[in-house]
Amino acid sequence: MIHRFDLHVIACAGGVPYCTAKLNSAGCVPRIGFSGSPSLSSALPFAIEATSVVSQRNGVFFYGTAGRAAIPFQDGFRCAHGPTRRTGMLFSNGNPSGNDCSGVFSLDFNAWLQSGADPTLVAGSVVDGQFWYLDGPATFGTGLSEAIEFVVQP
Repeated sequence: MIHRFDLHVIACAGGVPYCTAKLNSAGCVPRIGFSGSPSLSSALPFAIEATSVVSQRNGVFFYGTAGRAAIPFQDGFRCAHGPTRRTGMLFSNGNPSGNDCSGVFSLDFNAWLQSGADPTLVAGSVVDGQFWYLDGPATFGTGLSEAIEFVVQP
């Protein structure tokens, strides 16, 4: 259970990375990071990124509002309790000629919040999420980043 003080710390920090990423087929562990603050009204972005992702891959950011988890999933961990939702398809870009760790997923979650695509996300919602992506040579053919937890601000 998250205590009120912890939620205040998370809200002030913008977000907190947690959980264990899955080692990908290129031998890297995707890291999650962010810049900005999650807000229903700010014109500034809240950019959530995963680095050290296999290049040239499709993926999504999936999230839930039922708390943190560490549930075994596709030879890694699903770090958000269900039910989960997902954003639209993302592309990692990176080196076009090889299977390396130059890919990056980036998502402006403020744009997602303000689009109204998920009306259940309101001020005060605690969101836990991570990136999932296709990684053919990996076990289950998928990759998973670390996770991030943040509190949606007005």
